[in-house]
Amino acid sequence: MSWLDCLDPTELAIIALIVSLVLSSDQNADELNVWGNFVVAVGGLMLVIAAQKQFRQNKQQEKEQEKEDIQQQLQSLQKMLEQLIDAKKPDKNAEDGASFIYIQGGK
Repeated sequence: MSWLDCLDPTELAIIALIVSLVLSSDQNADELNVWGNFVVAVGGLMLVIAAQKQFRQNKQQEKEQEKEDIQQQLQSLQKMLEQLIDAKKPDKNAEDGASFIYIQGGK
């Protein structure tokens, strides 16, 4: 609701005051109680809906964050695995040198 975005709290309270005065004019106490309970019921249900929307949004954000964390962990593990594989690979220069030394030692 874009019109709510441009109102400050005082302006919103003034609008609520004006609406309540307009609705309560020419109403007896019983009618005012009905209107008041109706407004409270609508407000309560709106709060339940808002809370459930926020809950579901937070859950979705948590799932997305968890997915990102797992992807980062997988990338980190992949890098570590690559480093281990590279560390286990024999160095060709070292092999040639070892062969040379072995041949030299055998003569």
